[in-house]
Amino acid sequence: MTESRRAAGDEPLVSVIIPTFNRWPMVCESIDSALAQDYPNFEVIVVDDGSSDETEEELPRRYGDRVRYLRQANQGPSVARNTGIEAAQGEYIAFLDSDDLWDHRKLSIQVEALADKPQYGFVYSACRNVTADGMMTACTPIATHRGRTGDNFALMLECHPIMTSAIMVRRCVLHEVGGFDPDILSGQDTDLWLRLSMRHEGLFLRRRLVSLRLHPRTLSRHALATGLRARGSARTYEKLIRGLPPEREEHRTTIEGRWLEARLQLAAIEHRSAEPDVFIDVLRAEWARRPTALDSFHAHEALAVSVLSRGQGWQECAAVVSRSLAAQAGNRWRGMFLCAMSRRLFLGHRLGAGARWAMKALVVSPAAFARHLLPTLPRAIGSMVRQLRSMAPRAVKRGRALWR
Repeated sequence: MTESRRAAGDEPLVSVIIPTFNRWPMVCESIDSALAQDYPNFEVIVVDDGSSDETEEELPRRYGDRVRYLRQANQGPSVARNTGIEAAQGEYIAFLDSDDLWDHRKLSIQVEALADKPQYGFVYSACRNVTADGMMTACTPIATHRGRTGDNFALMLECHPIMTSAIMVRRCVLHEVGGFDPDILSGQDTDLWLRLSMRHEGLFLRRRLVSLRLHPRTLSRHALATGLRARGSARTYEKLIRGLPPEREEHRTTIEGRWLEARLQLAAIEHRSAEPDVFIDVLRAEWARRPTALDSFHAHEALAVSVLSRGQGWQECAAVVSRSLAAQAGNRWRGMFLCAMSRRLFLGHRLGAGARWAMKALVVSPAAFARHLLPTLPRAIGSMVRQLRSMAPRAVKRGRALWR
């Protein structure tokens, strides 16, 4: 944004929406990063979703009229963000989670990008992971660096590169696609960005303008462990299956695969202590609800994760699943499952087992091996190398302690 435009006072208003629930004083750091923006024309709306900590008393006292503070009974992040959207006055709307941080140039860079490219409905950036106190971590959110300018729908189905704290949306576009689904308790942001990218193209900025803080109270960890994320994902993809427009029909198999992936994840959580035969029957029942979903590799990866979650009995469980798939579709589905097993074992740094299942996949279905496993091996090996590098300093430290 040029100085002449700033002097003219014609910068569009940006509404920054920060939902929060029992995040005091962490939310203050997020608010401070929003107030520190070098862009001159924005409002900060904090929606308190029924916090029981010091937020209600301390936040208005600390920020005064610099922040619009709205409080509601606890109804979840979707309703909180929708409350902020309804109160927003800006031409552009940006979201900031109450545990994330912005680079001070975030708003100015994204406003300029949208102003220069009116054909795009939204803009988003890459991110970095940091610790609770803001220090860089060895783990990086790789998906957020895989964004693209243009049609993002297929990419969103593949790896979800859009983070809520990294996006800015035109208000008119947001009203067109609708707000956050209040019936989705986890993953409601992915649901909205899928609907958004299905209708509108977006701009991707490779600059890391957002810091995603990793800490023990991160809601996504709880959502994954309890199945909330899987339930939300299943609802998201059910809606897409029912409402897929004709011009997006080519993505139906992937969407069905994502739906089955969510259903299998939920089954693995809810039946983790079931007997092996019961567990396998549950998996069969899930893929029988929409068998064509098994044409997507995502479904086979979910099957592999479910099988490996069984612990010591995973090999027998995998063999039964493999035979069941072969009985239904021959080596096509069986080969995809073997590739998925190999890939998950490699990602889990189990090289020997991963190599054995890779050889099985190559023998059973060379086509599946070439399509689904071979391209992913460099990424799996790279993940293993990064993990080993992060472990190396701790191993050296322990070795020195033992030597002494």
